[in-house]
Amino acid sequence: MLFRSKQKLLLLSVLSLFFMGIIACSRTKSEEPEKLIEKIYTAPNPFRNESLDSTLFSGRLYQLITAAKETEKRSRESIRKSKTPTDKPILIEGEIFASLYEGYTGWKIVSKKQTADTVWVTVEFNHKDYQQTWQDQVVCIREKEKWKFENVLYGKATHLPTIQQVLTECIETGKLEQINLINN
Repeated sequence: MLFRSKQKLLLLSVLSLFFMGIIACSRTKSEEPEKLIEKIYTAPNPFRNESLDSTLFSGRLYQLITAAKETEKRSRESIRKSKTPTDKPILIEGEIFASLYEGYTGWKIVSKKQTADTVWVTVEFNHKDYQQTWQDQVVCIREKEKWKFENVLYGKATHLPTIQQVLTECIETGKLEQINLINN
C-alpha cells in the first residue's frame, strides 16, 4: 500500500513538472517586447504603413488605429461630397508613434521595467535633421500569452500625452464632423 502511494506521488510529481515545462515553454515562445518594438519602429510613421501587422497590437490599440483610419476615409468622402469640397478632411498628421511631430530618423531601447503582464520600455528617438533627441515610453501588455504593443506615453510636450488619446480624439472629432455635415 505504501509502495503504491509513493508511485502515485512520483507520477504526480513527474506530471506536474511536465505541465510546468509546457507552460514555461509557451511563455518563452511569446515574442519579447523588444522584438515587437523593433518590428513596429523599423519603418518610420507606422500609422501610415498599410501592411502594419495587426497581431503586433493589443486589441484596444488596433481597434483605435482601425477606427481612426476609417474616420479619415469617411471624412475625405464626406468633404468631397459636401458643399465645400476643398475643405481639409480630418487627418492624423505627423508621427503619432513618437512624440516629435516630424518623426524620427533613429531610435534605440534605453531601459525596460516589467511586471507580470505589462512592460514599460523607454525608447530614445532622434531626428538628425532637427538635431532632436528625446525619450518616449512604449507600453506593451500580455494578451493571450503574447506581448502586444499597447500605448506610447509621450516624453515631449504634445497636445495629448499618449497615442491612444490622439487616436480617440481623431475618432471623436470625426463623429462630430459627421453630425455637423448631416445637420447642414
